[in-house]
Amino acid sequence: MTTKKHPLLVNLRKSHAPLAALVHIGMDHLLQRPVRELFNTAELSRAISIGVRSVATEPHNEQLLEKQICQSIAELQDSKFEGKLPELTVEVIRDLAAQPLALNEDLIAQILDHNAARILLREVIQLSMLSFSERVADSLPGGNIVSQFASKFRGFSALTIGSEGMTVKTLINGSVEDNLAPALRMTAERLADDNFAIELADWRGHVLNVLLDQPIKDVIGHLDQVAPKELAKQLTVLLQSIAEWSKLEEIIDKSVEAALDRAGGESLHTLLKGAETEKDLRPVVEKQLVRALWPFVKSPEFEEWLNDFS
Repeated sequence: MTTKKHPLLVNLRKSHAPLAALVHIGMDHLLQRPVRELFNTAELSRAISIGVRSVATEPHNEQLLEKQICQSIAELQDSKFEGKLPELTVEVIRDLAAQPLALNEDLIAQILDHNAARILLREVIQLSMLSFSERVADSLPGGNIVSQFASKFRGFSALTIGSEGMTVKTLINGSVEDNLAPALRMTAERLADDNFAIELADWRGHVLNVLLDQPIKDVIGHLDQVAPKELAKQLTVLLQSIAEWSKLEEIIDKSVEAALDRAGGESLHTLLKGAETEKDLRPVVEKQLVRALWPFVKSPEFEEWLNDFS
């Protein structure tokens, strides 16, 4: 015995046209409604918070992330892509990176106030001063003999000065330590100097150019240094720390509210009016929606649901 199909189902399944028309009027309805009416701020914020916490508490996160990282690295390393960004794109990115910025001296000083910066600056200054002292010694009368002393200088600091047995190297090291903090502060002052902003901006553009000029295969080659397991562990901890943040929902709520406030009482259609975005993007979105919904319309589950109301 054949069950009579619902007339709407028969018509919907004749072709894609009815479904496409339904998607089109549905899009019209959504685009014409004020953006704020499309969302309930509190419910949306809560849903996002729940989603973040749910993802963070997934017990297999670390294994899933590690697997994904390994797969992504492998795909990149197998990639045959050798192209580069268009010259105009590179130029625009470089111009953005090279915009002069007024930096805050105190902020830079705090950033530089780290042992890594002190070690780097200390070694650079010490090496420069020691090399300079050797060149001075080499230029003194009796050059050959003095040069021999100078060549051994770093090994055992043979040039003794004063009754306390102070060596040139000891004096240099002491002087560097005494002046390290002022040198770091001078560096911060220089980086924050408005007169240095253009040179610093140009340097950022230079850094970007150097990076963009690197062959893609060489950049991908550095991925061998990535430890997927350790990276997955760190990302998992990051997710968990965000999920456990007591102000997570409050921050999300404020962000959602601010976004909706910017839209005001406008609809998406009004916000996009005059732009080519809706005109160009909407047909693509509608086509994809029809393609995604068509198998569902053809499914027994949809037919059963529709027949329940007949």
